[in-house]
Amino acid sequence: MKNKEKCIITLICAVCLCLWGGIYDFTMAIYGCIFAIGIIIVISQKRKILLPANITGIGLVLILVCSLISVFIAKDHGIAFIGVLRCLVIVEFWLLWCNISKQKRESVWDILPDLLALITLVSIMLYFIPASREYLYSAKRLGGVLQYSNTYAALLLVGFIVLIYREEKKKTDYMEGIILIAGILMTGSRSVFVLMLVSICFLLLKKKIQLKYFGIGFTGAVAVLIILQLLMNLDITRLLKMTINSSTLNGRILYWYDGIRQLLKNPFGLGYMGYFFKQPEFQTGNYVTRYVHNDFLQMGLDNGIISLIVFVVIVLGSAFSKNICGRNRLVLIVLALHSFFDFDLQYGFMLCILLMTLDTESKKVCECKKAYGYGAVSVMMVISVYFSLALGFEYFGKTQVALTLYPADTFALQDELNENGDAAVAEMIIEKNGMIASAYEIVASDEADNGNYNASMRHLDDMIKYAGYDGYYYNQAVFYYSKCLDTAVRSEDMEATRDILNKITQMPQLIAQKEADASIFAQRINDKPEIELTDDIQNYIEKMSEIKFTD
Repeated sequence: MKNKEKCIITLICAVCLCLWGGIYDFTMAIYGCIFAIGIIIVISQKRKILLPANITGIGLVLILVCSLISVFIAKDHGIAFIGVLRCLVIVEFWLLWCNISKQKRESVWDILPDLLALITLVSIMLYFIPASREYLYSAKRLGGVLQYSNTYAALLLVGFIVLIYREEKKKTDYMEGIILIAGILMTGSRSVFVLMLVSICFLLLKKKIQLKYFGIGFTGAVAVLIILQLLMNLDITRLLKMTINSSTLNGRILYWYDGIRQLLKNPFGLGYMGYFFKQPEFQTGNYVTRYVHNDFLQMGLDNGIISLIVFVVIVLGSAFSKNICGRNRLVLIVLALHSFFDFDLQYGFMLCILLMTLDTESKKVCECKKAYGYGAVSVMMVISVYFSLALGFEYFGKTQVALTLYPADTFALQDELNENGDAAVAEMIIEKNGMIASAYEIVASDEADNGNYNASMRHLDDMIKYAGYDGYYYNQAVFYYSKCLDTAVRSEDMEATRDILNKITQMPQLIAQKEADASIFAQRINDKPEIELTDDIQNYIEKMSEIKFTD
């Protein structure tokens, strides 16, 4: 490959990585622009584009169809549609990957460890600049450009495996290996640490690593790590704290427990981000998480059981395929195992790496003519550019512009609500989403202030429904119930007065029932399923409990 082409590929990989690895929706839209440009270049060179009819290609299309179906099932159609766009971008990548030469595919693999070693080295140096430290480190752990330690560790392990499988090694490769291992240890990721040790044992048995060179390299990595630890004081000792009773492990089991029950109740999925929004309603423990920390289960929760089955078939089909090399198989197994305990594949870059390991061979290939190819890719390009702007403005705090471009963006509406506390915005959120407690609080507050106590009570009931284990909303509910009670008494509405008084006096029982409904796993994590009322609210409830109605 020419140096110019290699530099371009390196630059593209670096840009994709530095876009937070594609975790944010607007960055995935930018990925879509990049992949669309790549497909256009392929069409211009080959004057056609091939559509591989292999298990992966067909499977990805099925997942895309499932995501489209989930849009209509989801409560929040606007956010669910963004999930469709994310799936479309992945289909674009697979189409591009299957249409480039094997030489170029190998060049991408070859670039990966060099790039990761360089980025890790730069991240280490940037630690000593306080202004940049918060972007690359969190809780005394290296998170790198992905800003998440566990997934960054998994990425570095992939880079290390690719480096070991290089047939011709340069002297710099050994230094890269030391940097990659040191980087993994600096992340403090226990799951990846275990996977690294297992992978190294496997590579030693396969004689991909000579024991002598491994000893030198590992000693070098530990020496570098000790020096860096003295300078940086990272939380590396957590690697030694691996127990089955850890809060982290039990937290994941709790997420899965709740997630599996929801998947069985919603076999066609909840739509993209549906799990996150609906979480307070079904959770049996005190937690807030955007992802279920299991990419296979997340696939089902987003797009339904069919998509989950298809995804498993794609992964297993390639894992046992004779058409993929040992390097790709090991990378696939490592990613699949780690994704079972985390949300690696929510990062577009990580999902692309997983796709790169899959079998690209196809017995049947459909040809798409140049004109049709240009037309389809142009549409994808326009969609990607549009959502890059709309979702990008939302990420950078330009909510008014974001909502002008995409009014269905619930996250932008939430930002607007948090900034202004506008009841009209809250009502829009309730209409479009209906699962956000803060929106119900704003509307209920406005209605209580205006004397509309019946409507306020309904919205307060909904607020509690989506409050989860957040004690703030239970305290606020009693406060606004008290306002409604005053208005109902002045209006001489005795039926409403009785209802409101019952809601106030029964709040401790409601909380006790909520805490009793917590699963056994909820008691094994640091954040216990406990809801506390303030002293003022408790005193008020006690006084209200003394009031007796007579017929």
